[in-house]
This record gives sequence, C-alpha cells and structure tokens, in this order.
Amino acid sequence: MTGVADRLERDGWLVRERTREDRRVVHIRLKEKAQSVTAIRRALDADLAQVAGTCSPDEALVLQQALERLHGQLRPDIENPSGSPAA
Repeated sequence: MTGVADRLERDGWLVRERTREDRRVVHIRLKEKAQSVTAIRRALDADLAQVAGTCSPDEALVLQQALERLHGQLRPDIENPSGSPAA
C-alpha cells in the first residue's frame, strides 16, 4: 500500500498528513485533481445507470457484455466480474 501511496503522492493525486499526537498515524487526503476525477466518475455512473434503466433485459445484457469487453481491452491486467481474465 505504501508504494501505491508513494506514486499517487508523487504524481499529485494525494497528500499525506501525519497527526501531531502519533506520528505513526498518517491521513491521506485527495488533492483537487483526484476529487475532480471522482466527480466525473460519479456523473458517468449516473448517466450509465439512466441509460441502462431504459433498456430491455436483453439490451442490458448486450450492453453489459460490450462494456466488459471494452474494459478488458482497456485494462487487460484486471479480471472481469465473471472471474475469468479479460479477453
């Protein structure tokens, strides 16, 4: 976890803050850059949920499969929700 936090801090996504009471305690705060990405992600999730809500069950399945395939192409290092490696 420390390595991930080191890279995120180095790249300007977060700030580490130690407490005065116990220097072993480190709080991580997202910088504005990361907060804007989170807001965009939430908006995209809401838009996708709205679109999916207008689909028939068959259309929703096709949409899900297409999104999983796209995700697999963008992030081949991550397994898809079915548990098998992304194709």
